[in-house]
Amino acid sequence: MARRESVVIDTSGLAVSVRDTLMDAMRRLDETAKGIVLLLDDQARLLATITDGDLRRAVLAGMPLESTLADWLDLANPGSRPPLTMAPNASLRDIRALMLESNIRHVPLVDQDGKVRDLVLERDLLDLEERQSQALVMAGGEGRRLWPLTKDTPKPLLDVGDSPVIERIVGQIKEAGIGQIAVSTHYRADMIEDRLGDGSRFGVGISYVREEQPLGTAGALGLLEPWDGPLLMVNGDVLTRVRYGLLLDYHRETRAVATLGVRRHTLQVPFGVVELDGHGVTGITEKPTFENYVNAGVYLLEPEARNFVEPNRHMDMPELIQRMLDARRPVSAFPIIEDWIDIGRPEDYERAKETYA
Repeated sequence: MARRESVVIDTSGLAVSVRDTLMDAMRRLDETAKGIVLLLDDQARLLATITDGDLRRAVLAGMPLESTLADWLDLANPGSRPPLTMAPNASLRDIRALMLESNIRHVPLVDQDGKVRDLVLERDLLDLEERQSQALVMAGGEGRRLWPLTKDTPKPLLDVGDSPVIERIVGQIKEAGIGQIAVSTHYRADMIEDRLGDGSRFGVGISYVREEQPLGTAGALGLLEPWDGPLLMVNGDVLTRVRYGLLLDYHRETRAVATLGVRRHTLQVPFGVVELDGHGVTGITEKPTFENYVNAGVYLLEPEARNFVEPNRHMDMPELIQRMLDARRPVSAFPIIEDWIDIGRPEDYERAKETYA
């Protein structure tokens, strides 16, 4: 076990106030990369700890990013859920036990005056084997909507900026601390395998599963060897600036069997929508706007998820998720508020090239 001084970090720069907004807190989380910010009162006493997952759950609950952290406090009702802390002289053994028991990633060390003296991070306490994850990139599609661009080039190898889409995805996965990546291939499989190789030039290990026949967006899971720990699964035509390490933390916090990345989508009907009861008109709304969350093509799956997939059988992700829901297994949603582009259509591919130029 590491010594105390090797795992405690400087808490300066982690403080936010009730006057800051959710967006302010998200920016601070991104800047500090510690996975937590500390909400302090005017006397520098700890009111609450805030993780990226806390803020994304607030977004799912309908709270705008412009809301203040005072508003967030009212929503979170921390009066009944005070932050989990320990005394400055707590042992690393006791801190680690609290993390494992409470499924938390950070423990502030707080003195009798309610002021944070130190902060201990889970990633510094756990052995590497306890934090391992793997990834699967779905890269077998033909990309017919992008024809003729994909006539001779698989969609994941289309250039965006100075590199192909799939190389950007591999880089993001590595940044999340994941070192083993499987790539499912079908269309122009040799080109993808030749481009990525064994992954050594990217600093990761890459293996391949070939679909002899297209198996859908989930079927390749049945070709994988059983995996340990959470599996990050990413569509090979999705570009986003979300940090997959945050998704991993969120997934672990929710204790779900599967976590879906979701994206808010707004649809405005260009006509007046008429409500009917039989032949009678009960109302009319001029050009209404509907907002929904849509599947963003990014998932985290526990090993149990493989039990719902039949080998060599075509299956799309909606069917897999529905099977888990029917079995009453917990599935959670992770809202992606960062840039997100599915390059499946020509206009979206052009937008991706502009965004990542």
